[in-house]
Amino acid sequence: MRYSDEHKDKTRQDLVRVAARQMRAKGPAGVSIAQLMASLGLTHGGFYAHFPSKDALIAAAIEAMFADVARRRADTLGTLPPSQALAVFIDQYLSSEHRDRRDRGCPIAALIGMADQMPSTARTAFDQGYERLVDLVAGLIVQGTAPDRQALATSIVSEIVGGLTLARAISDPGCADQVLAQTRNSVRMRIGIADLTMETA
Repeated sequence: MRYSDEHKDKTRQDLVRVAARQMRAKGPAGVSIAQLMASLGLTHGGFYAHFPSKDALIAAAIEAMFADVARRRADTLGTLPPSQALAVFIDQYLSSEHRDRRDRGCPIAALIGMADQMPSTARTAFDQGYERLVDLVAGLIVQGTAPDRQALATSIVSEIVGGLTLARAISDPGCADQVLAQTRNSVRMRIGIADLTMETA
């Protein structure tokens, strides 16, 4: 049976969506083509009509994860002045809600411990997603705040990803919340936005 291009596109999107969910839960090594196809009611052999390899699927899933987060972030931050947008971004990134929603959160924090398992195409997609996040943060840092905004943005991203990852690893919710709060306050103070709040933003 020959399927329409629209049907093929939808199937490809479904494959990427389910693969992204499997990756968040189990890492790239946990993506099973057989399970993936079976979950969509498709045959194993049909996979290769959509992707040349599992590596290509993993790279597409990572790209989709970053694109999904970027769309939701743009909806939240798009109309805010830079300093307020940066304050909101930091508060949301280092929130208990983000900590508890690995299935919808930042792909960097979700996959960072698994990066060495990724094929080269996926590592490229991961690197590009990371670079776009650094560029976003750099663009929100007010001119004159730091002599090198890109370097400061790199440091901020490293700190918030580390804080979120550690908060997810700690079993005590109170201690995890403390890690988030202290990281959030430290980053805000360092870039001069300690007094901005979610409400004023």
